[in-house]
Amino acid sequence: TSLDPTTFRIYASPRPGVSLDDLEMAVDGEIERLLTDGVSGEEVARVKKRMLAEAVYARDSLSGAARIFGTALTTGQTVDDVEAWPERIEAVTAEEVETVARLVLDRRRSVTGKLLPSGTAETGPAEAGSGAAG
Repeated sequence: TSLDPTTFRIYASPRPGVSLDDLEMAVDGEIERLLTDGVSGEEVARVKKRMLAEAVYARDSLSGAARIFGTALTTGQTVDDVEAWPERIEAVTAEEVETVARLVLDRRRSVTGKLLPSGTAETGPAEAGSGAAG
């Protein structure tokens, strides 16, 4: 079964005058801060509240509910699994978020893509595993 039909992505766009290298270092710094300092209970509570609201609003329309249940059923989940999402979201702890962050944000598993204007080229070959998680 495919119980995780999504990918984890971080998008960043530099402000005028900020180089892509500086932007990449800033993103890497934030990831490192997260992995070093962890997340607070307040941050987790805020995100859980938002996710719970999104779960309710997503089922507010017939098409939204159909998409949610259809995706779940085609990836090996059950109606009961979907119905249990609010309780499962509410049960998430800061420690669990930190454990998963260490797995998902492993630099060796990351890929960095850069969208450059036509006619420009990145200097030097990219090394495997270098760059921000993407």
